[in-house]
Amino acid sequence: MAPVSSVPTLPHLRARALDIVRRGPRTVLWTEPRLGLGNFLYHWLQVSKLRETGGSAVALRSGEMDPWLPYFPEIERDYTVARDEVRISDRRQPGFFQGWGIHYWPEHVERFVDFALRQTTLPVRPDPDAEQVVVNVRRGDYFEPEFARRYAFDHEAYLHVALERTSRLGAPVRRIHVVSDDIAWCRTALAWLGDDAEVTFAADAPTPADDFATLASARRLILTNSTFGYWAAHLSNGLYGDNHQHVVVPWFHDRAVWSGASYHLNPAWTVVRDIPGGWDVPSSSRG
Repeated sequence: MAPVSSVPTLPHLRARALDIVRRGPRTVLWTEPRLGLGNFLYHWLQVSKLRETGGSAVALRSGEMDPWLPYFPEIERDYTVARDEVRISDRRQPGFFQGWGIHYWPEHVERFVDFALRQTTLPVRPDPDAEQVVVNVRRGDYFEPEFARRYAFDHEAYLHVALERTSRLGAPVRRIHVVSDDIAWCRTALAWLGDDAEVTFAADAPTPADDFATLASARRLILTNSTFGYWAAHLSNGLYGDNHQHVVVPWFHDRAVWSGASYHLNPAWTVVRDIPGGWDVPSSSRG
């Protein structure tokens, strides 16, 4: 009699059967719930990369993805499938596909960005104001108890360093425009931005699409640790072609992965590696 531990269970047998069946030519990138635009764009980039090498790939459409798809009509039509369109023979591939130099290379980003810019209905247009910097401050769930210990850091300390860095990279900073998922906090905590420049803030209730278009249209960007911002920067780089060093980003992304280091960053961007007090969780966000 075989040991109990070696007797296949029903779930194991089902998994083996599915593994045999799911060996068709098409791969479905299995989109996790509760994701946002930045995450979706990495999935769509991976679809593009797999197709370049002769593979057949699509991304699973999710409810969170639906509001964004009208802004990318060719992606909606050709790069995604609804759950009821997944074939029994499709290979399922979970993951996030976000590692620069791991899941994709510069040429993959450049070709996909060109494709995205050609089709998008978002109002992404070059900004002629060379003395304006657009700042993206990601707060929202990053500063809630569930996520703060992973993602929160001292935005004020970082922005002091990032502004000094961007001032040395090109034209003077005469105007600063702030885009955020917590504009009320920015108006209060970042009022000091107006000490040396004219500062404006996005509307109190902007749509995410408005914010993304504003960021992607900017020549000069200061970002926090957000894939939403990273992808706006990729589109900005595709729009201008020569502004990579004018994208200023933090070294830090997530304490749970790679000892905190962001694995998403284009090496051509300007990376802030150190800030006063370090990248620790702000005391007000420790919960």
